[in-house]
Amino acid sequence: MSRIHYSYLWEKFYSAVSDLAINGNIKDRLSTAYFPLSLLRTDDFPKDLLNDFKEIIDKSTAKGEYYYTEGIKRLTEEEAEEIAKEIVSLFSEIAQRYGKEYT
Repeated sequence: MSRIHYSYLWEKFYSAVSDLAINGNIKDRLSTAYFPLSLLRTDDFPKDLLNDFKEIIDKSTAKGEYYYTEGIKRLTEEEAEEIAKEIVSLFSEIAQRYGKEYT
């Protein structure tokens, strides 16, 4: 994977994590955080992180719903918190790899 891909991943996940850190209901924060992640494609990810990303997407969307916001509304508070933690965890892994490119 090239440096530009890690920088793009880092940018989108940083935006998502920043959105998760604002005040408000967890589902509202998750909906806002989801948008930059929705811009990512599966080929933006290294193979070993792709399944983690797909799990976040699958958990955030309801079957049969076009808009992710509808899927997030149907989550319990605990499910929304778990997805938020998974986003932060994946961001951490991406940030570590992005940083290694410069050391």
